[in-house]
Formats: sequence, C-alpha cells, structure tokens
Amino acid sequence: MLVKRFFLLSIAFITASTVFSQVGPRKLYFFADTAKINSSNPKALEIDWTSPIHYSFIFYSKVKAPYYNQIEFASQIDKNNPKPTIENKKPKYKYISLQELVKLGIESPRYFSEIYDLYIIEPLPKNKFRTYKVVIMEQKAPITDGVILNNK
Repeated sequence: MLVKRFFLLSIAFITASTVFSQVGPRKLYFFADTAKINSSNPKALEIDWTSPIHYSFIFYSKVKAPYYNQIEFASQIDKNNPKPTIENKKPKYKYISLQELVKLGIESPRYFSEIYDLYIIEPLPKNKFRTYKVVIMEQKAPITDGVILNNK
C-alpha cells in the first residue's frame, strides 16, 4: 500500500515538474489604435517603417528607457517573414494597456523578448485588422562625438 502510494506520488511529481518546466514566454496582446492613443497624448505611439525590413511601433514615454524617451517594438518583414494576413474581425484577446506595456518595456528592455511574446494588433481602414508578432529593439547608447581642445 505504501509502495503504491509512493509510486503514484512519484509519477504525479514527475508529470507536474515536466509540465511546469515547459512553460514558455507569457503572451501579451496590445491593440495599437493610434487615433485613440494619440488623442489624449499626441505622439504617444508612432507606427512606421524604420528600415526596409522593420515595421515598427514606437512608444514615447516621459520616462527614459534606458537612454531615450521611447521604446520600439518591431516586426521583421522580408521573404522569410511576410506581412501577416488581414483579418475581418478584431481578435478577441485580453489586451494590456499602454501604461502596462511601457512599464514592462522599461523594466526589462534587455530580456523583454525572452520573458514575453508580444503581439500588436493594428487596426486598418474598413474595419480590418493585422496582428504582428514583435520584439523589442535594443537601444544603443548615445555616442558622444567631439574633440576637446586645451586652451593654453
């Protein structure tokens, strides 16, 4: 009886540890409605091509993250990663707020994409939607270029 109980407990423990050890990044969804977001705070969110292959969502903040007052998330669009398809209905997800997203991006900019899988849903004209899987773009430290002259 005791051996049987021990065996069943061991199986349960191994199964539970296997299940919980395979938990991946937490999925986050953000609805990037620029008209609504920028109405209260102009230029809070900008959506643009920042390079020929990066379609970016740039969030401006009053808090530096870590070098500039912006956080950029981008989706790479090229032959291997074509633009996502257009959907006719708004996807039904639990969306995080702009404040939550900016806070998470500022708190862990270096490891954000390892901790979270971020999907940004962009509304398009005629009530269409496109969902992008994005990664946080690393901020480069500002470069101070110049020459110091000694006055004698």
